[in-house]
Amino acid sequence: MNILHIFPDDKFFDSVSDTFDEIDMIHNTYLFYISDISYKFKYIKKTYKLKIVHDRKEYLNFFSNPSFDVVFFHSLPEYNYNLINYTDPGKIIIWWSWGFDIYDSEHGLKALIPIDLYKPLTKNYIKQFRDSINMKFIRDLILKPFFLKKRGKAISRIDYYSPVLPIEYELMKKNSFFHAKLFLPGGPSKILKNIPLHNFTSNQNILIGNSATPSNNHLDILNIIKDFSLKSRQVILPLSYGDQNYADFVKQYLPSHLNNVILQNFLTKEEYNSITDNCSHAIFGNIRQQSLGNIHMCLRNGTKVYLFKDSLVYKQLTKNGYKIFTIEDDLTQESIDTPLPYEDAKHNHFLYTNKNGGADYIANEFKKIKSPH
Repeated sequence: MNILHIFPDDKFFDSVSDTFDEIDMIHNTYLFYISDISYKFKYIKKTYKLKIVHDRKEYLNFFSNPSFDVVFFHSLPEYNYNLINYTDPGKIIIWWSWGFDIYDSEHGLKALIPIDLYKPLTKNYIKQFRDSINMKFIRDLILKPFFLKKRGKAISRIDYYSPVLPIEYELMKKNSFFHAKLFLPGGPSKILKNIPLHNFTSNQNILIGNSATPSNNHLDILNIIKDFSLKSRQVILPLSYGDQNYADFVKQYLPSHLNNVILQNFLTKEEYNSITDNCSHAIFGNIRQQSLGNIHMCLRNGTKVYLFKDSLVYKQLTKNGYKIFTIEDDLTQESIDTPLPYEDAKHNHFLYTNKNGGADYIANEFKKIKSPH
């Protein structure tokens, strides 16, 4: 089976492509289009794997090339909807959604999974931001019917859908134009089986969020912990990835008495893990699917994890049996002063290391698919 992969310049590429390359039954082509011949990759390190194309016509020809059986979209930003129209009808189309492509919209469209992403303080920030770019929203309102039609047509053509959270598939089915079959629930992730469990017997650092995006609801979390006594413990905020304007706003909002550590530069996986391995507590304010890599890392490490009650991630993880805490009820001084009990940490570690994932799991999923055309 020959697969054409469409990937953005993103940190997921290196590890996910390694997993796909371990599968004997498939041959992978990782296609990347950029008109700027001097483009410098920001996140992808293993660029030698990429088929880089600078000519738009040459790029589009790949989607009708008879040598490919499958076109695999690793996320689907709105500017890629047209690529589906160029895809030969006989090819299987698979879409692995990352979150931004089903909850957010570049053109003011109703989200594919319409949920309220923002808590009160963050919502005020968003409102101020939107008011400042009102002309863009006026333009989007005029173009909305066109984009709705284009989106519906593109998504109705997708054959298989890979959600990060299985409950996302059920929510996507509420869209009348969505006909895809469930494929690879959890996404093409590699489960790390041999990671040792940390045993946090004392309070260490606190991780907040995963990126500089408003959907992390940093402002609302910081408002809760601002009166906590954390002594010498560090509050770690990864802000190297996302919206720099938002990152600057969060920095101004940080309580000065807390020992804040801002991760502003993109770190290697090893560098990042060396920091987060010392976090006994982690607070994630995302309501939508987001931060799963970080959250799973915390669960396998034995970190105490807090999420909002209405978070889809919280609903999925508790459904799966993980020991998770809520920001509304459990994020207190007493709780932040208490590490996760060892039995609960061991329980979470066991659930993670025994979940499906890796090359064999992906290979078995591909054996199930067949062209519906």
